[in-house]
Amino acid sequence: MTPKVRRWMLARMSRVGVCALGALLVACSSNSPTPALSPSASATAARVLSFTPSPTITPEPTLAPRQIPHVPALQPDPLLERAQITIDIEERPGVPWEAAAFAVTRPAVDASYRAQIAAAFGVTGDGFVGAGPDGTAPWRVWFDTNRTVALNERTGDVLFLGPNADDGTGPSGPAVHDPGGDQVKLLTHLGTVAQFDYTLLSEFHGGDTTASVERLVDGSWLEPGTRTTVAFFPSYTTSDRGNSATIFGTDELSLYTSRGQLAELVHRPIAGLSVRAIYDINSTMLYRDAVRELKAAPSRYLRLLSVPPTEPMTLHVDPANATIGQSWAGAPRGNLTHADETLVPAWAFYASGSTASGKPVSAVFTVDAIKPEFRVQPPSSATGLTADTLLRTQLSVTLGGHRPGLMNVGETVADELVGLACASGTFVISQTDPDTATAMATCPSGAHPSLVMRKAFPGYVRSIWYLSELRK
Repeated sequence: MTPKVRRWMLARMSRVGVCALGALLVACSSNSPTPALSPSASATAARVLSFTPSPTITPEPTLAPRQIPHVPALQPDPLLERAQITIDIEERPGVPWEAAAFAVTRPAVDASYRAQIAAAFGVTGDGFVGAGPDGTAPWRVWFDTNRTVALNERTGDVLFLGPNADDGTGPSGPAVHDPGGDQVKLLTHLGTVAQFDYTLLSEFHGGDTTASVERLVDGSWLEPGTRTTVAFFPSYTTSDRGNSATIFGTDELSLYTSRGQLAELVHRPIAGLSVRAIYDINSTMLYRDAVRELKAAPSRYLRLLSVPPTEPMTLHVDPANATIGQSWAGAPRGNLTHADETLVPAWAFYASGSTASGKPVSAVFTVDAIKPEFRVQPPSSATGLTADTLLRTQLSVTLGGHRPGLMNVGETVADELVGLACASGTFVISQTDPDTATAMATCPSGAHPSLVMRKAFPGYVRSIWYLSELRK
């Protein structure tokens, strides 16, 4: 296939459906069985399945070696896995296809980028750079009286948490302001290179509990209210514009009050994509097979839900609202960045329906697009102390009001001694500087552990303390 012909074919593939692969490099076999079409879907399917490669064209070598991949499997979300879902979706065979594996380039976190982020949110100064235990990427945080902005020093990820505001129910009337436009404008100020759209498979709206899939703050900061969650699924194009990928997840997630006040933002930018490898047709899931996996365990593949998962619901998926993109997998749950994760091909399904009490529901599911025999399970979710856990704990204290005693070194030492089977022990603290302390303990067992304590965010008066080193 010549480059000219490939560009002609890709230009025709404007809508990804059962056959096509707008987020990936696709090769549809001309002699593959086509799905049986229902009358209601004939127009859509005809548009999706309309082109057929000429048999006289000789394919060129692919951009990267073909291989049978082993990719991390997608994992269920603990919050959504308990949802009781009955799902209705038509099975169709689909056709074999190939998927591109992408390598990710992240933005350079330098003085210019830091200044750009600070200016976008109206914060001043250098912020406070947190600790990075075990070499994990530290967070730079601006603790403002009206907002908190966190910037990961390695990945460029940005978190914003505004005041715990809830403006109540929005104004009545047919005209409802869509905060999605405000979010895209803000992301532009943050320097994003992603492309955004306002279609069904590009933007998702839910209640304020939808944002809880991103567990940024414990405690009372995100009590249920009348806020709106907006999630965009960003699309990125490789530098040669030969391939593109849409990421289905929470990379671009925001929470707005009914009057347009920003309460929370999660921004995980990518500077560029490059094709690392091509997954061949022997390893990818047909549409029919992905549907069967979804129907067998819908809550396992649930990623976004517009309402709390507190009552049974019945959902329907129109085959026209299914596509193929990418999702993140491979790292333990609880990480705030994708630094240890891999982009993997995934089927995405948009569903709508109602709860048992009649409330309207919308949902997004992502299903592994690689066959089960080529998937590997990610590592255990049990991880040690990281920069992410320190930030989450700090936000839980300063914003959520959870465990305020962690801002006191003595109370933090007492908590640590409980885990050392020394709860009734005594200790003496010596402090060499405002951010470092050493506690010499005497336990009932006769042990004398020494605990080196440090502030998670040195220089910040309200920083939490954590156990940096234990000497026995």
